[in-house]
Amino acid sequence: MSMSKSPFRFGLFAAGEQTLRKRGLFNFVGMGKATILALVLLIVASMFYSRAHGLGLDLAPGLWLSASIALASIALYSGLRCSWAVSLATLVPIALEVLLIAGLATVLSLDGNGLFSAAVLTIIGYSFNSKRRLFERTVANLNSAAVGQPLSLSALVNQSIHQTLGYLLQTLLVLMTAVVGVFLFEGAPLPMFALALVLGLLLATASSLFISSALWLTVQQRHTRTLVPTTYRAALDNKAFLATLLMLSALAVSAWFYGAGAA
Repeated sequence: MSMSKSPFRFGLFAAGEQTLRKRGLFNFVGMGKATILALVLLIVASMFYSRAHGLGLDLAPGLWLSASIALASIALYSGLRCSWAVSLATLVPIALEVLLIAGLATVLSLDGNGLFSAAVLTIIGYSFNSKRRLFERTVANLNSAAVGQPLSLSALVNQSIHQTLGYLLQTLLVLMTAVVGVFLFEGAPLPMFALALVLGLLLATASSLFISSALWLTVQQRHTRTLVPTTYRAALDNKAFLATLLMLSALAVSAWFYGAGAA
């Protein structure tokens, strides 16, 4: 039976979040707001801690330039291949991952040498591949939905996550096995490189499952006409959420200027 004619798919997409709960499927996209706020809060906390204790990360020359080029390439590729909604939902979580990894590396006093730069770029590549796999499935499901059938974007993206979850977790497990082995058994400075990779791989997987899906839903709901009302509780355009995010961003800026003033 082809995917486009599957009664299970249309029944799931039509009923939305209630059907997800009845079928026992975890609502990944509903965790987007909490995950974003947690990541931003960790970034702010790491910035304040680093500034208060006079910590700094001596990054290898060219890291930020290399990361910026990689992010720009990812955004362009995703936008041209899929959509600009996919591009935004891919770019923003990866940027948050990079900022948080840099903040945690500063707090943990990791050496920001060439190995750390390699770890950051590896994390960017892994995170992009995870999100690419997820959104290829999501776009395929969206394109194969029958015209005139009830459609819930929230249920669609959640179902797409469950369809790719096995691949994402298997890839993470294989990589984590190798990286943990390096961390436990190799000599310096490889353990610090492995630690950065462990943190990055976990963050990249979490952002693919929770943040990217919620971002895609928020943007895509404005461009996809559905028979189901397009106001989703999981969307990131909630005023309380945006106000909290703005407050945390202001704290991050104040932490930066606090450090500059203290210096």
